[in-house]
Amino acid sequence: MVLIVGAALNISWNFHEDKKQAKKYSELIRFHVIANSDSDEDQELKLKVRNILLEKIEPELGRATTLEEAKDFIANNLDYLEEIAEKEIEKRGYDYSTLAVMGSADYPTRSYGDLILPAGTYQSLRITIGDGKGSNWWCVLFPPLCFVDITSSIVEPKTLAVSEVDEVNKKANKTFKIKFKLLEIIKDRLK
Repeated sequence: MVLIVGAALNISWNFHEDKKQAKKYSELIRFHVIANSDSDEDQELKLKVRNILLEKIEPELGRATTLEEAKDFIANNLDYLEEIAEKEIEKRGYDYSTLAVMGSADYPTRSYGDLILPAGTYQSLRITIGDGKGSNWWCVLFPPLCFVDITSSIVEPKTLAVSEVDEVNKKANKTFKIKFKLLEIIKDRLK
């Protein structure tokens, strides 16, 4: 009976920890810029669009202190973001349309420097260029982890401390292991 109670408590603890982790990830907004195609030209264009969008939205979004403020800013500026992207595309000699969407989407496991985000449903701002059949560029828009030094591509974490990044990574890589405390105690005493 003690073993069953111990197993139940252990499973309950792991479930609680996973719910806490899911909540932490639900407070992120991912940013994706999806290229028209995988041609070299379209991939380069995607990066130009990314650069101009980050340059234009960083000052305002950088002031957001809560998830709700960030979501409100994005939701209220989707047309503006499309306009910025389309002007950059035109400037580069292309006539692709763009679509800016804020919502929830499923994503595979991804790493961003030292930060690993497990597969799951995330809130995200997606900018699709043209047919949107090319590779995408992504980052964490809120908290603001994706404002980069474009010339050197060095990530400048502005919100999460190193210890917080380590904690996120530890929990993201966590595996379930059922242990029976009573057996652990007995095993330790027999040594």
